[in-house]
Amino acid sequence: MNERPVEYVLIDNIKYEIVMEKTLNDKTYLYLTNVNDDKDMLIRKYTHDNKEILKPLDNDKEFEEAMKLID
Repeated sequence: MNERPVEYVLIDNIKYEIVMEKTLNDKTYLYLTNVNDDKDMLIRKYTHDNKEILKPLDNDKEFEEAMKLID
């Protein structure tokens, strides 16, 4: 079994673990879980132009697209 290093991001002073990354076109989606509350999960994205800025998803359609990537 291959183990990957655990990576974290800080959003609104809350530490989230990066559970998974999936890429579609020019966007990469990060699937995140709060390290202190496993019921607190987020999906954020970044573009390949700017990996430093995580953005929320634009709308429900984009959320559905991001969810299909993990099926």
